[in-house]
Amino acid sequence: MKEAQGITDEQLCGFLGKHNRKPLDMQLLAFWGRHPAGRFTRDVICYALDCSVRDADRALEGFVEAGLIDRQMDGRKVLYCLSGDEDTRRLVERTARIASD
Repeated sequence: MKEAQGITDEQLCGFLGKHNRKPLDMQLLAFWGRHPAGRFTRDVICYALDCSVRDADRALEGFVEAGLIDRQMDGRKVLYCLSGDEDTRRLVERTARIASD
């Protein structure tokens, strides 16, 4: 059982099996792993990932429901940010490293 930053291979595989069902999911996980402190509008995320609003809405909503990202209001803007849960953050950041290799 290999472990990197407190994450076992089994934990990472389980996480990816649960949250990496569509190509956009992996892109979104990698995006949040590269920008763990960021807060972004849906339009910025669509631009960064070159995806449709419809696809982004589905992926973002699924990640919000799963507790991977949080949805926040800033005045009239809806912003998305990575969950504050440390285990989730470590798994997402590890996923980003894998995606960039």
